[in-house]
Amino acid sequence: MFRATLLVIAATWNIDYAFPAVTLGAPPTAIFDSRDIDESSGIVMSRQYPGVFWTHNDSGDLSRLFAVRANGKLVAQIRVKGAKNIDWEDIANDDQGHLYICDIGNNMNRRSELTIYVIDEPNPFTQTSARLIRRVDYRYPDQSRFPDLEKFNFDAEACFWGNGSLYILTKHRSDPHTKLYKLNLFSRESLQTPTLIAEYDIGGMVTGADLSPDGRRLAVLTYKKIHLFDKPSDDDNYLAGRHKEINIKFGQAEGICFDGQTLMITNEQGQLLRVPAN
Repeated sequence: MFRATLLVIAATWNIDYAFPAVTLGAPPTAIFDSRDIDESSGIVMSRQYPGVFWTHNDSGDLSRLFAVRANGKLVAQIRVKGAKNIDWEDIANDDQGHLYICDIGNNMNRRSELTIYVIDEPNPFTQTSARLIRRVDYRYPDQSRFPDLEKFNFDAEACFWGNGSLYILTKHRSDPHTKLYKLNLFSRESLQTPTLIAEYDIGGMVTGADLSPDGRRLAVLTYKKIHLFDKPSDDDNYLAGRHKEINIKFGQAEGICFDGQTLMITNEQGQLLRVPAN
């Protein structure tokens, strides 16, 4: 169930100077052993069940989550009652035992409402289903046309939890930027408008993100790179800190999460890759 690959990583701090390229000696790449996980689009490490990770498929699948191990072994399949998978793109969690399923895919800019599903993290060893405890719908403040045929910049495949809020990073097709939005999940508005925090030239299309459990480091995934941002202060702009890039070749990489000092990455070919986060 493992495949060996050769991964070449080049690390750069900011844009001032570069370290020599580092070649990792054929790191193992695990493969999901469940054929039901056929298009992993997001992943997050459980904060309640050691060694467990939560992942899900992309658009059109059943409303279900998969609990897996780092070696790709399936622990459980959990149905999420009250939710629908229109285009699930990422998953996040907080330190209060909640999972946030981000139904935020918007490839053609047609969706006028995007959705976050909130559940209590299920016990993967005893449960087969989880009930929805909150649904939050939102619309971007700077999108006024559905679809917007000029700027295809309102798709999103990345979300993370921090500072008591959920953050979303957009995936642009009209330029190499991403926008960081902040969503207040505790607002009582039926249709929320997230706050635009920052826009950043990230040089590619963002496909996943995760904040380290201590809140000090943000990992942002694109098809060709991992971007690591050190949080500069208590400010909401997680993209303003010192920046490191890691070049990768890992197919259509879609999900990323922290596992201690390691990053776990998934792609749509059913593989998992571990990369040092240092």
